[in-house]
Amino acid sequence: MLGLASVSSAAALSNNLYWGENGYAWFRPTMLTLAAAFVLIGLVIHFRSRGICTLDQAKQARRKIVNTSLLVIIISYVSYLLLNYVILTEIGILLDLPWEESRESYMFWK
Repeated sequence: MLGLASVSSAAALSNNLYWGENGYAWFRPTMLTLAAAFVLIGLVIHFRSRGICTLDQAKQARRKIVNTSLLVIIISYVSYLLLNYVILTEIGILLDLPWEESRESYMFWK
């Protein structure tokens, strides 16, 4: 009985947090901002470990910084879209969740 109650509570909480219901509209933008901040912090750590520590060194390696940053941002965004809208939808359909209509929204190749 406790297992079913915790599953339904988790489902209700995830709906509130994901869709911003019941005053939780701040949660999703906050998590997206935190994710972007962690990506930026990771890029700073990466470039500092490569010896790009000062602004002069950053100006000299500007092309490398821009290319690497764009690559990381694009890969992060595409990975998010692929995981959230394709992989999780297909897993949900395999588990017999009523998500068949969601499949139509990401089939851009039709």
